[in-house]
Amino acid sequence: MKNIVVVDPFPTGHHLTYLCTFTLCFLRQGNRVLALCPQPDLVREYVRQQAPELEGQLEAVLFADGNTSYDGVAVGNVRAFVRVLKRWLKITRLLLSKPYRGLKPKVFLPWIDSYLNKFLGPVLHRIIFPFDWSCLYFQPKIGRFIVQPQKLHHRFFDRERIFRSRRCKSVGVLVEDEIPELSRRIGGKEVLLYPDFAHVEHVDLVATKFAFLRDQIAGKFSVGLFGSLASRKGIHTLLDVAFSLRDDPRFFFLFTGEMIESTFSADELKRLAFIRQKCEGKNAYFFTERIETEEELNTIMKSVNLIFAVYERFPFSSNMLTKAANLAVPVIASETSYIGRLTKEFGLGTVIPPGDRLALEEELLRLQGERKDTLPEGWDGESFINRNSVKRLEVVLENAL
Repeated sequence: MKNIVVVDPFPTGHHLTYLCTFTLCFLRQGNRVLALCPQPDLVREYVRQQAPELEGQLEAVLFADGNTSYDGVAVGNVRAFVRVLKRWLKITRLLLSKPYRGLKPKVFLPWIDSYLNKFLGPVLHRIIFPFDWSCLYFQPKIGRFIVQPQKLHHRFFDRERIFRSRRCKSVGVLVEDEIPELSRRIGGKEVLLYPDFAHVEHVDLVATKFAFLRDQIAGKFSVGLFGSLASRKGIHTLLDVAFSLRDDPRFFFLFTGEMIESTFSADELKRLAFIRQKCEGKNAYFFTERIETEEELNTIMKSVNLIFAVYERFPFSSNMLTKAANLAVPVIASETSYIGRLTKEFGLGTVIPPGDRLALEEELLRLQGERKDTLPEGWDGESFINRNSVKRLEVVLENAL
């Protein structure tokens, strides 16, 4: 029986979903697991509900870091380096403390992105973190944006150098296109493809605090944007269409998730507020706080006719697509994105150019006119669900550590 430490100190977004799922998978493989996270009670409750017989192999400890910014990417930012250094040292200090001394664990980080910095190389890292470790790397392209391999000093100051450490046993990604190039950049080390899984449990809408939405969307073609409401989510385009169709009784728009105001300019925030004032209570509903539970979010997603995923400047994977497939709700995605490619490949919905308001409005009018109670022709959601299942994750994790 191995001792495995799963670390994710961040409390927002998908972080808790991933930490709980990885923890449960490692437990099911017969390991003892120490979960370091900001909500240990929730992790214990999740394991108790899913596999009560494994609860005795789990220890969950409060371990938090409120800063989830991409500060590890900053070029020339010494404070960012110090912040990343402190994150690693915080894990080291805990694992070398008296309760855990002699544990000799293998460490897994489901979100390595905020633990990277161009000044932290493999030699220094081995000194400050004397444990074997593996990780999931969500957004490798961000690293690529700041690295110019043709220049020696850029190769030396590369935040991905840390993966060359002998202590790093494997790196995981969510987009298969990233594997060959990332493996080359880190000296041929194994890069694993992880499924972009999601929690998909849901209840009847009337059982939630959003029960009032049922009457507002009844008989209308409803379009929903979910998750963190950041500029890259294409919210401006969807808002413009909602404003354009504000007098059309056939449509209703939902904007549901925490508003990330730091991603908008002052003028953009003013326009967003203006459109919200004109549309809210007429053809749109805004809930700009974080949805408390995955179950609640899934329930709202299940209630709409179309999930909006025409993200901009977003070449990454998103488990919103996994949720949509499991909930059997079509999506509309950016034709130039990885999400759009999967949407076309598995027939999960339709694609349009990102940022194109006219194309979006035309497509919504077409879909509303062809409105059916059946899924799109060519829908292969089952294959997509299997590709991104927790069962597949368990297979990948057998080789991760």
